[in-house]
Amino acid sequence: MSRQVISCGLCLLMVFLANAVWADTGGAPSPKVRSSRMEVVFRDDLNQLQSIRDLKSGREYANVKAPATLGLYKLGFKQPSGKSQDITSADAVERNFKLIDGGLELRFEHQGATSLSVVCRVLANEADSKIHWQIEVTNRSQQPLVSIEYPRACLRLPLGDNPGDDAILHPLHEGALLCNPQKHLGKQAAYAKNYPGVLSAQVLYYFDPQGGFYYAAADGQGHSKKALVGRYNDTLILAWVHRLPNVVQQKCHVPYDLVWAASEGRWESGADIYRRWTEKQSWCAQKIPQRDMAQWLTRTNVFLNINPDVRNQFGTVDVAAETFARYHGFFDASLVGTVFSWEKNGTWIGPDYFPPRPSRKYYVDLTRKLADRGDHLQLFLSGFRWGVRKPVNERQEEPRKYTDYDGTADFERRGRAMTAVDSQGKLVFGKLPWADNYTLCAAADDAQELLGSCYREIFGWGVAGVDLDQNLGGEVNDCYSTEHGHPPGAGHWQHLTMKRFLDGVRADARRQHRDSFLGVEEPCELYIPQFDIYHGRSLTDTHWPVYGPGAISIPLYAYLYHDYQLGYVGFCDAGFSPLGNVRMGLGRMFLSGMQPGVRVFYPPFRLSGDEPSPELLMARDVVQLLKRTEKYLLLGRMLPTPRVEGSPLIATPEKMPKKHRPWPIDWPVVQATAWQAADGDVCYAMANLSDQPQEVRLALEPHGTSATARLKWIRTTGETLQPEATSLPGSLPVTLKPWEVLCVEQTSGE
Repeated sequence: MSRQVISCGLCLLMVFLANAVWADTGGAPSPKVRSSRMEVVFRDDLNQLQSIRDLKSGREYANVKAPATLGLYKLGFKQPSGKSQDITSADAVERNFKLIDGGLELRFEHQGATSLSVVCRVLANEADSKIHWQIEVTNRSQQPLVSIEYPRACLRLPLGDNPGDDAILHPLHEGALLCNPQKHLGKQAAYAKNYPGVLSAQVLYYFDPQGGFYYAAADGQGHSKKALVGRYNDTLILAWVHRLPNVVQQKCHVPYDLVWAASEGRWESGADIYRRWTEKQSWCAQKIPQRDMAQWLTRTNVFLNINPDVRNQFGTVDVAAETFARYHGFFDASLVGTVFSWEKNGTWIGPDYFPPRPSRKYYVDLTRKLADRGDHLQLFLSGFRWGVRKPVNERQEEPRKYTDYDGTADFERRGRAMTAVDSQGKLVFGKLPWADNYTLCAAADDAQELLGSCYREIFGWGVAGVDLDQNLGGEVNDCYSTEHGHPPGAGHWQHLTMKRFLDGVRADARRQHRDSFLGVEEPCELYIPQFDIYHGRSLTDTHWPVYGPGAISIPLYAYLYHDYQLGYVGFCDAGFSPLGNVRMGLGRMFLSGMQPGVRVFYPPFRLSGDEPSPELLMARDVVQLLKRTEKYLLLGRMLPTPRVEGSPLIATPEKMPKKHRPWPIDWPVVQATAWQAADGDVCYAMANLSDQPQEVRLALEPHGTSATARLKWIRTTGETLQPEATSLPGSLPVTLKPWEVLCVEQTSGE
């Protein structure tokens, strides 16, 4: 029988003397901790919680039927054979707890081959709505502790009577909702993604219209971790998994708090809790106007995805300059030409990029010609990858068919020593649709110098921007090599490595080209100070980069960081647009508050002597509205999604376009976003995503301003000030033409 303090008479006396922390359930005390908004009560065996209660609403989130074997924590070990071993709190031979200042301390003892002690602390107070969790492990075994999953929140599934309105706010890339987990998450499933990297933030929020459960990692230092969304029958499991190097350490701890809270029934409710924390972190030290960055980038630009192989548009410098002139005149806006297929050996084949196609002189001369009109160029680098073969196409049929290029010999000579090594001692290699690639270890000095020299070469041509492509969110691959100057496996070294590299590249770029900028494919909060802009796809629905069980796109990253980091849509086409409808994509591109991006070498964005396509005309409308609302849609703070009444739902087809999954929820035809400028003024952006006129009502909120407001209609045809002041909150009738985008500005009426 284990020694449990709850069975000792002295502890019973302590419990009754400290009834603000402990409760007596059925004659036996159950340890509990309470904040101003949430109370957690442990089971007698200390392996799980018998209650996770929202004190404001009375709602219960814990699944009391969750098996004790799921445990309060799960520790991952690497055995000498290389196999993994997991240990949970249910494996402990002794469990006890005691009161401490501000909460509770639990101790667990494990014996046998994996002998260890675990100390967990749960802290809260009546002045704070959140509950804080901490953990440290004393490892007496000779096995490396490589992961700490704690605390494991075992929650009800579904939350209420209607499973269809349950969702999990998930920070995958720019943000997703994992809808109806009871339907879309398998009964024994686990869905885990890495931070930093494909996860842009450190927050999960499980909610329905009646309220939600908040779970975040309060880590301002960039430690390696995973967000786990799992299921065990009728139990939803949420956890953050702290990742450690594959070395034996006697003392291990999670050097940040894990935070629980309860809030209201919208995804923005969870995001608001997280945003209040993030704004105190180093990556939010400066908003866009205060950042050391090219000021021209903070005004409306159109990112044109161009290809020098399209001879009649970009084949020579003069032809390319003429093409840019036409688009500049059409959009009446500055352009950034984002060049594809410039690499010597084919698209996305690096780091043997140079000399570029068609030539170095082409980019030097074109950059100078574009500068006269305020236009710029941007090139992508394929991140820490070494491409050795180039497929003929991207369909990945087997056996693969390749071009004549074969960089294997060069890789063996120069690249092997700097390549990441997996846990089996093999070089990390992948057959991506566009290339056979080895993944370089970003911590290797030779790899940093190799990629850094590519940046310096391109900026030396006068090109304004270089994008770190394929290292999504600045991710760094796990590496088990002992030759690259880092501990083997995963760990904090991954963020420190990428930060060191980006700080050096940024300093070099600013010295070479004062108005240069750095970009990245998909964002991550940690690297806001290093990247001026990110390349995103916030316009999409269920197409990559949105994936996962029941996933659909939401603008989480824009909601958190729109006023701290610029973004541009790359690119609006049938592939990324909802239902493959480009005009639907354009409307959502506008609503996302990102710089617009289009592929001009594909229809429908080719600008010729013929009448412009409906898509091209709508893109121009979007650009003109952005120019008139920059202080909101480019530099403002995103507000909760405004309520639109009277809109029909978008009819989804029985057969979805290629690569798009069925929608897990319905979307309205008329969609809206709201933005607040630094001066407090508010703007509502609206889009009709259909070929039919729509009449709706837009809910107006004060958003911290006066009780009355003056409204201004901002359309592509002009601006109209509504003469009478409007009381707030209020409701505004809005009529939209087919595929129309418009804005309503709300300023103080006092």
